[in-house]
Amino acid sequence: MRESVQWFAGQMENELAKHDEERGEGWKGDGILELFNHLEQEVRELKLAIDESAQSGEINREWVIEECADLANMAMMIADNSREK
Repeated sequence: MRESVQWFAGQMENELAKHDEERGEGWKGDGILELFNHLEQEVRELKLAIDESAQSGEINREWVIEECADLANMAMMIADNSREK
């Protein structure tokens, strides 16, 4: 596995772990459209992180990485619920 993919997978897992107590793998029962709506929200949150970083002149790297991981997790949940089991 590529080093950058392995690193980012760790970031995704960190974000998922933050919500384990309340949700665990709670997306398993969610519909694709519901998850897609959450994905769109994550896109907006990432844009906010990038926009605010641009305005301040300094990238808030931690915030941007967290939002990227959240967005990727939503895409993973859509893919997970879409695959044949």
